[in-house]
Amino acid sequence: MCAISIEPFSRVSKKLIFCKVAFPLEGVLALKLLVSCAMVLGLIVLKSLSTLIGLVIYTKYRDCDPVETKVIQKVGQILPYFVMDVAGIYRGLTGLFLSGVVSTALSTMSTSLNSVAATLFEDYIKPLLPWKPNDKQSNFIMKTIVIVAGIISSALVFVVAKMGTIMQTAVTLNGVTSGITLFIFSFGMFIPWANAKGAIAGSVAGLLAVSWIALGGQIAAARGDFGFPGKETTVEHCPANMTLPEFNSTRFGNPGYGTQVFVAESVPLLYRISYLYFPTVGLLVSMIVGLTVSIVTGGQDLAELDPELIVPQLRWLVPHSNKKTTTKAPIELYHKINTNEINTVKLKHNTEI
Repeated sequence: MCAISIEPFSRVSKKLIFCKVAFPLEGVLALKLLVSCAMVLGLIVLKSLSTLIGLVIYTKYRDCDPVETKVIQKVGQILPYFVMDVAGIYRGLTGLFLSGVVSTALSTMSTSLNSVAATLFEDYIKPLLPWKPNDKQSNFIMKTIVIVAGIISSALVFVVAKMGTIMQTAVTLNGVTSGITLFIFSFGMFIPWANAKGAIAGSVAGLLAVSWIALGGQIAAARGDFGFPGKETTVEHCPANMTLPEFNSTRFGNPGYGTQVFVAESVPLLYRISYLYFPTVGLLVSMIVGLTVSIVTGGQDLAELDPELIVPQLRWLVPHSNKKTTTKAPIELYHKINTNEINTVKLKHNTEI
């Protein structure tokens, strides 16, 4: 907000005029807080709706399981089947649902491929090129990466089809890397003696360990030696005109509380670890290896460590002589305008008129 009026230029008698600049810092901070709260509330609503949909589907099909009756082939197909079964009488509704699912998948796929292409090009390919590529060359290289990554992703569909449910596969793949990401940040923030060699060694060790466990568990699941039966279902109340395959039992799943795990005796104990614990396993393995390598290689010199990189509760470990005092430049709330500048603006304005 400026304290100068445009009209009384001819009556200005002061040497300097002050303009106050308003910085809506509180508004910006409040906006960021509101956005974060909206994202959290949206996530809660999304998870709640997913849970409710699952309960509704289980209530409808618990007495006539479409998977056991071979109406559908996999559990991951039950949501589209539910929509077509319930909303099939409403013309166009099932098509709208399926088009929304496909559009969402394509949008997510497109965003992921573009991000992967940009990251690979900027961090790995561009630094190794003997020349500086222009915009046209950069676009061509990134488009080529997108095509190659898309082909690989499409080919992996046949692999994912053998890995169980979509949710389990997604959580498993995410668990392989999320624990390593948490380790890298925690290792640098909470361990003053951590060095780069320890961080690299810990990340590689954790990634290999979790990948080994995940791969062994998925191979056991593909062989049928490891699985989760799920909640109890039956085929006793299916319609009389439905052709059913032969069953040794008409009830399936776990009749009790909790999630029962079916595992053969031949499966090693290490492969029996739940995929929900993969991030924790990766964090522990990476932290142990990272600390060991950092200690063996000498660790970080605390005299050269910036205390701002460590959490405030552990900065007392850093030597006091190394603590840097940084002073931030004050925000200029007033801008000085010289009288000569005002006369120049006035003269230019009169000339244009």
